[in-house]
Order: sequence, then C-alpha cells, then structure tokens
Amino acid sequence: MIEGAGRAPRRRGAATPRSASGAAQPAPGAPAVVRRQLERLHQLQWLHIPKTGTSFIATIWNYACGQEGLPLDLYVDAWYTAACGNCYDFAVMDRYPKRIYCDPGVLSSRFQTQHRPLEQEWFSADNVVGFFRRPSQRLISGHRDKLHASGFTERVKKRLVESCMTRGAGCYARFPGIAGCSARMLAGSTCADASAIDDPRWDHGQSYVDTAVTNVARLQFVGVTEDWDESVCLFHRMFGGRVNPAEFKDFHSHPGKHGDYDEAELDGFVDAADELVYAAAARRHSALRARYVDGESACEGIVARAGADGGGASRADALSCGARGVQCGHLEGLLDCGECPRHRAPPGTAPACTAGGVCTVEGRNMSERFAWYVD
Repeated sequence: MIEGAGRAPRRRGAATPRSASGAAQPAPGAPAVVRRQLERLHQLQWLHIPKTGTSFIATIWNYACGQEGLPLDLYVDAWYTAACGNCYDFAVMDRYPKRIYCDPGVLSSRFQTQHRPLEQEWFSADNVVGFFRRPSQRLISGHRDKLHASGFTERVKKRLVESCMTRGAGCYARFPGIAGCSARMLAGSTCADASAIDDPRWDHGQSYVDTAVTNVARLQFVGVTEDWDESVCLFHRMFGGRVNPAEFKDFHSHPGKHGDYDEAELDGFVDAADELVYAAAARRHSALRARYVDGESACEGIVARAGADGGGASRADALSCGARGVQCGHLEGLLDCGECPRHRAPPGTAPACTAGGVCTVEGRNMSERFAWYVD
C-alpha cells in the first residue's frame, strides 16, 4: 500500500518521542539504532575533498533529515539529470528536499556538497566534518574520473587533458597543481592549483601543510575512506541517531573496481604534502575512536547493516521503493520514498505524486524518467 502521496511537508508539528536528554527516539520498526545517544550535532558543514567519498551524503542526510518519522530509502540512483548521471549527492537531495525533510539547525545554513575549500570562519559558526583517503588512492581515483581537477581554469584543464589523457596516473599526479589537494583545501585554497602551471617555484602544496594539520585537529569528525564502515559507525557513536543501511554502500564505485587501486600506476610518485595531512587525519580518527568506542568495533550493537558489502541489496529487498516500483510517497507505512525528483522533470514543469506512488507531469505518466533505478 502506498501512503502519503501528495502529502504536506512531513514532521512539522508532529509529536516525536524523545529521551530525557532531548535526543530523538527511533520510529517503530526503524533499523539500526545507536543506543548511546549523545549531544545532537548542529550547524553541520562538510569539507568534501574530491575522491574521498561522495557517499557520505547518505550519512549526513540520514542524520539531518531522516531521524524522525519513517526511515528514508537512501538507495537512490545517482542519475540526477541528463548532464549529471553520477551525482548521488544531488539525487538524494532532490528526492528528499532539505526544506521538507531536514530538521532545522542540524545543517549549516551554507551547507554544500561540492568541493569547496575550508573557510576559517566555519570554525566559529559550524561543526565541520570530513573524510580522508590515502593520497595515492585518491590520485588514481582522480585520474580515472576524467582527470578530476577542481579549481583549474578551462585553459589549465585543457593542458592537463592534452598532456595526460592518454597516459597513466603518474602523469596526472605530476602535473603542476594536482598534488597537495587536501593540504590546500584545509588551508582555504582549491583542490587543484591553477597558478602552478606557470610557477617554477610551485612546491606541491608543502607550504600549506602546517595550516592543514592544525585544521585537521579542529574538525568535529574525521572519517577514513579505507575504514568506511567503522567511520560511519563512529559518526553515530559520537552524535547519536539511528543508522540507515545505505550509509554502508559505495554509490560512486567505478566499474570493475574491487579493492584498492594498484599504486604502481603512479610510477613512484608520492604526494608528500598530502601524506603528512593524511597521517594527521589518521591520528585524529584513531583518537576519536579511542574516546567514543568502548569495544573492538564502533559497529558493535549496530544491526541491520544490509548492503554493507556495497552490493545492490536494496533491489532484492522486498521492503524497498525500487523493488516495489514506488517513486514517491510512503511504502506500507514503513518507508519514506520521498518526493518526485523535480530536476528529472522537463524544463518548466513540476512533477506530482499520485495516490499510487507514481510521478506524473501534467497528468502524464513518465515512469521511465522517474524510475527509482535508471538503467
């Protein structure tokens, strides 16, 4: 049965059970609850370093927008628009709009998911969180992702493509302005440094390391991509909230990738600046685990981790919007399938959710455009 199609914004004025500390309690039948509720995190801001885990948006959105009412089905297809087919973060936010789903104050008023450098003023107004990845793995991933270079001008990106598109990851890593991404972003500069192309004194980001390491220690939460499940569980150990099984899935995995990349692809290149930053992040992560985790694993006591293997568990799961062919509304009073993704609608139109959980545009059924899984 589909419920709630065409409903008003949820959770406004609805009574929600809370503990004595004021922390939200799980809805009946909710999966995976962290039993030790801690202080709720507010004004959350994400320092999203490229190639360190776009899938972390599942944890952020579940925490900020999925703690009251029905659990969200965050096994959302990464297809956002025809021009953005691998944009899981935008796709999630389109299905579950902030203005309808998110609890006021949990996300920073300037929250963003793109690769924006850290601003020092964030520390006075926001609680900044972030993930870090081994520099060699991050570089190879950037090479595989069409020579990712957030911060380059069109002119410099063209030179990068001309130089390295048909060559290996070592060429990409050595190209002026690529190395030192994490160090620069933590110090307030872009991931890729466009000015390096014409600067013979470019130092691969070494001049940013001291500031970057200092700022790592100021982050409220530090996750490690190589230890994803533990990092997700640590986040909930620190800040509470029920866990959504989609938080353990990699929604941006590259076809054919299983495990780590072969670092021999870098032809011996070492990103010295980012290695220092990663070491600081790993120490910070270990310190947080020591403080908040009593047992051997942060995930002890956290159950219902369906999809933790990164597979498409939701497709086979009877209780999923995609498996039931539901595009919007509530599924059997147990799962929230969200809104019709407005950015999939033709320009100038607004999709509507029918009583049967199907998205239409001006009365027309457009199931293929709004399908849960876009194949």
